[in-house]
Amino acid sequence: MPQKIRVFIYCCNRLLGQSVAHILTKRAEFRVSAALPSSEVLLDEPCQASNSVIVLDSLQLMSFYRRQVGRAEDASGTIRSLLIAMQDSRDHFLRAIRSGASGYVLQDASALDVVSAIRTVGQGEAVCPPKMTKALFDYVARNSARSRGSANSTEKSLTRREQELVPLLGNGLTNKEIAVRLNLSEETIKSHVHRILRKVGAEDRRGVFEACQTSGLEV
Repeated sequence: MPQKIRVFIYCCNRLLGQSVAHILTKRAEFRVSAALPSSEVLLDEPCQASNSVIVLDSLQLMSFYRRQVGRAEDASGTIRSLLIAMQDSRDHFLRAIRSGASGYVLQDASALDVVSAIRTVGQGEAVCPPKMTKALFDYVARNSARSRGSANSTEKSLTRREQELVPLLGNGLTNKEIAVRLNLSEETIKSHVHRILRKVGAEDRRGVFEACQTSGLEV
């Protein structure tokens, strides 16, 4: 028998929260574990719950909730947030995504749309209005362009020889081992490593590799 999706409802709009809870309790696949207005103290129970969905109706409330249980949520990876009755706003949508929301449902969504969204998020997937898909694609494209720009900047700042050293540093090779492999003096390798650390702003040799990976430089 499939595990029930546990739903925790924390809404600024008391009637909205009660309405959603009423609809869900009629469906065997859901278990409403809490349905509280935002003015009440949030429960700690979701921190230990698996297969759970937190239903909220404001970005501010979501930020407050995540500050309370964010660590447990990140550790378990099982608690997912769904925002309902939201504005038809590209900026609000992207803020929700950046805040870690798994779902975003607009104000004009039907009861069936809300139920479907809760089910989808509870199954470990994500959901957003079709009209917001373009905004999501544009957001990813912009960030990819920034990453490429950062990679190009890093690549331009490192000489060809320095770029050659990056993966070797990432593999944990010593200056002596790198010198033997590249047929260079150990002192030359030491100088290269010093310059690389300064250019990428890394504190140690392993940090060089990680910094280059983060910037999108192929290493």
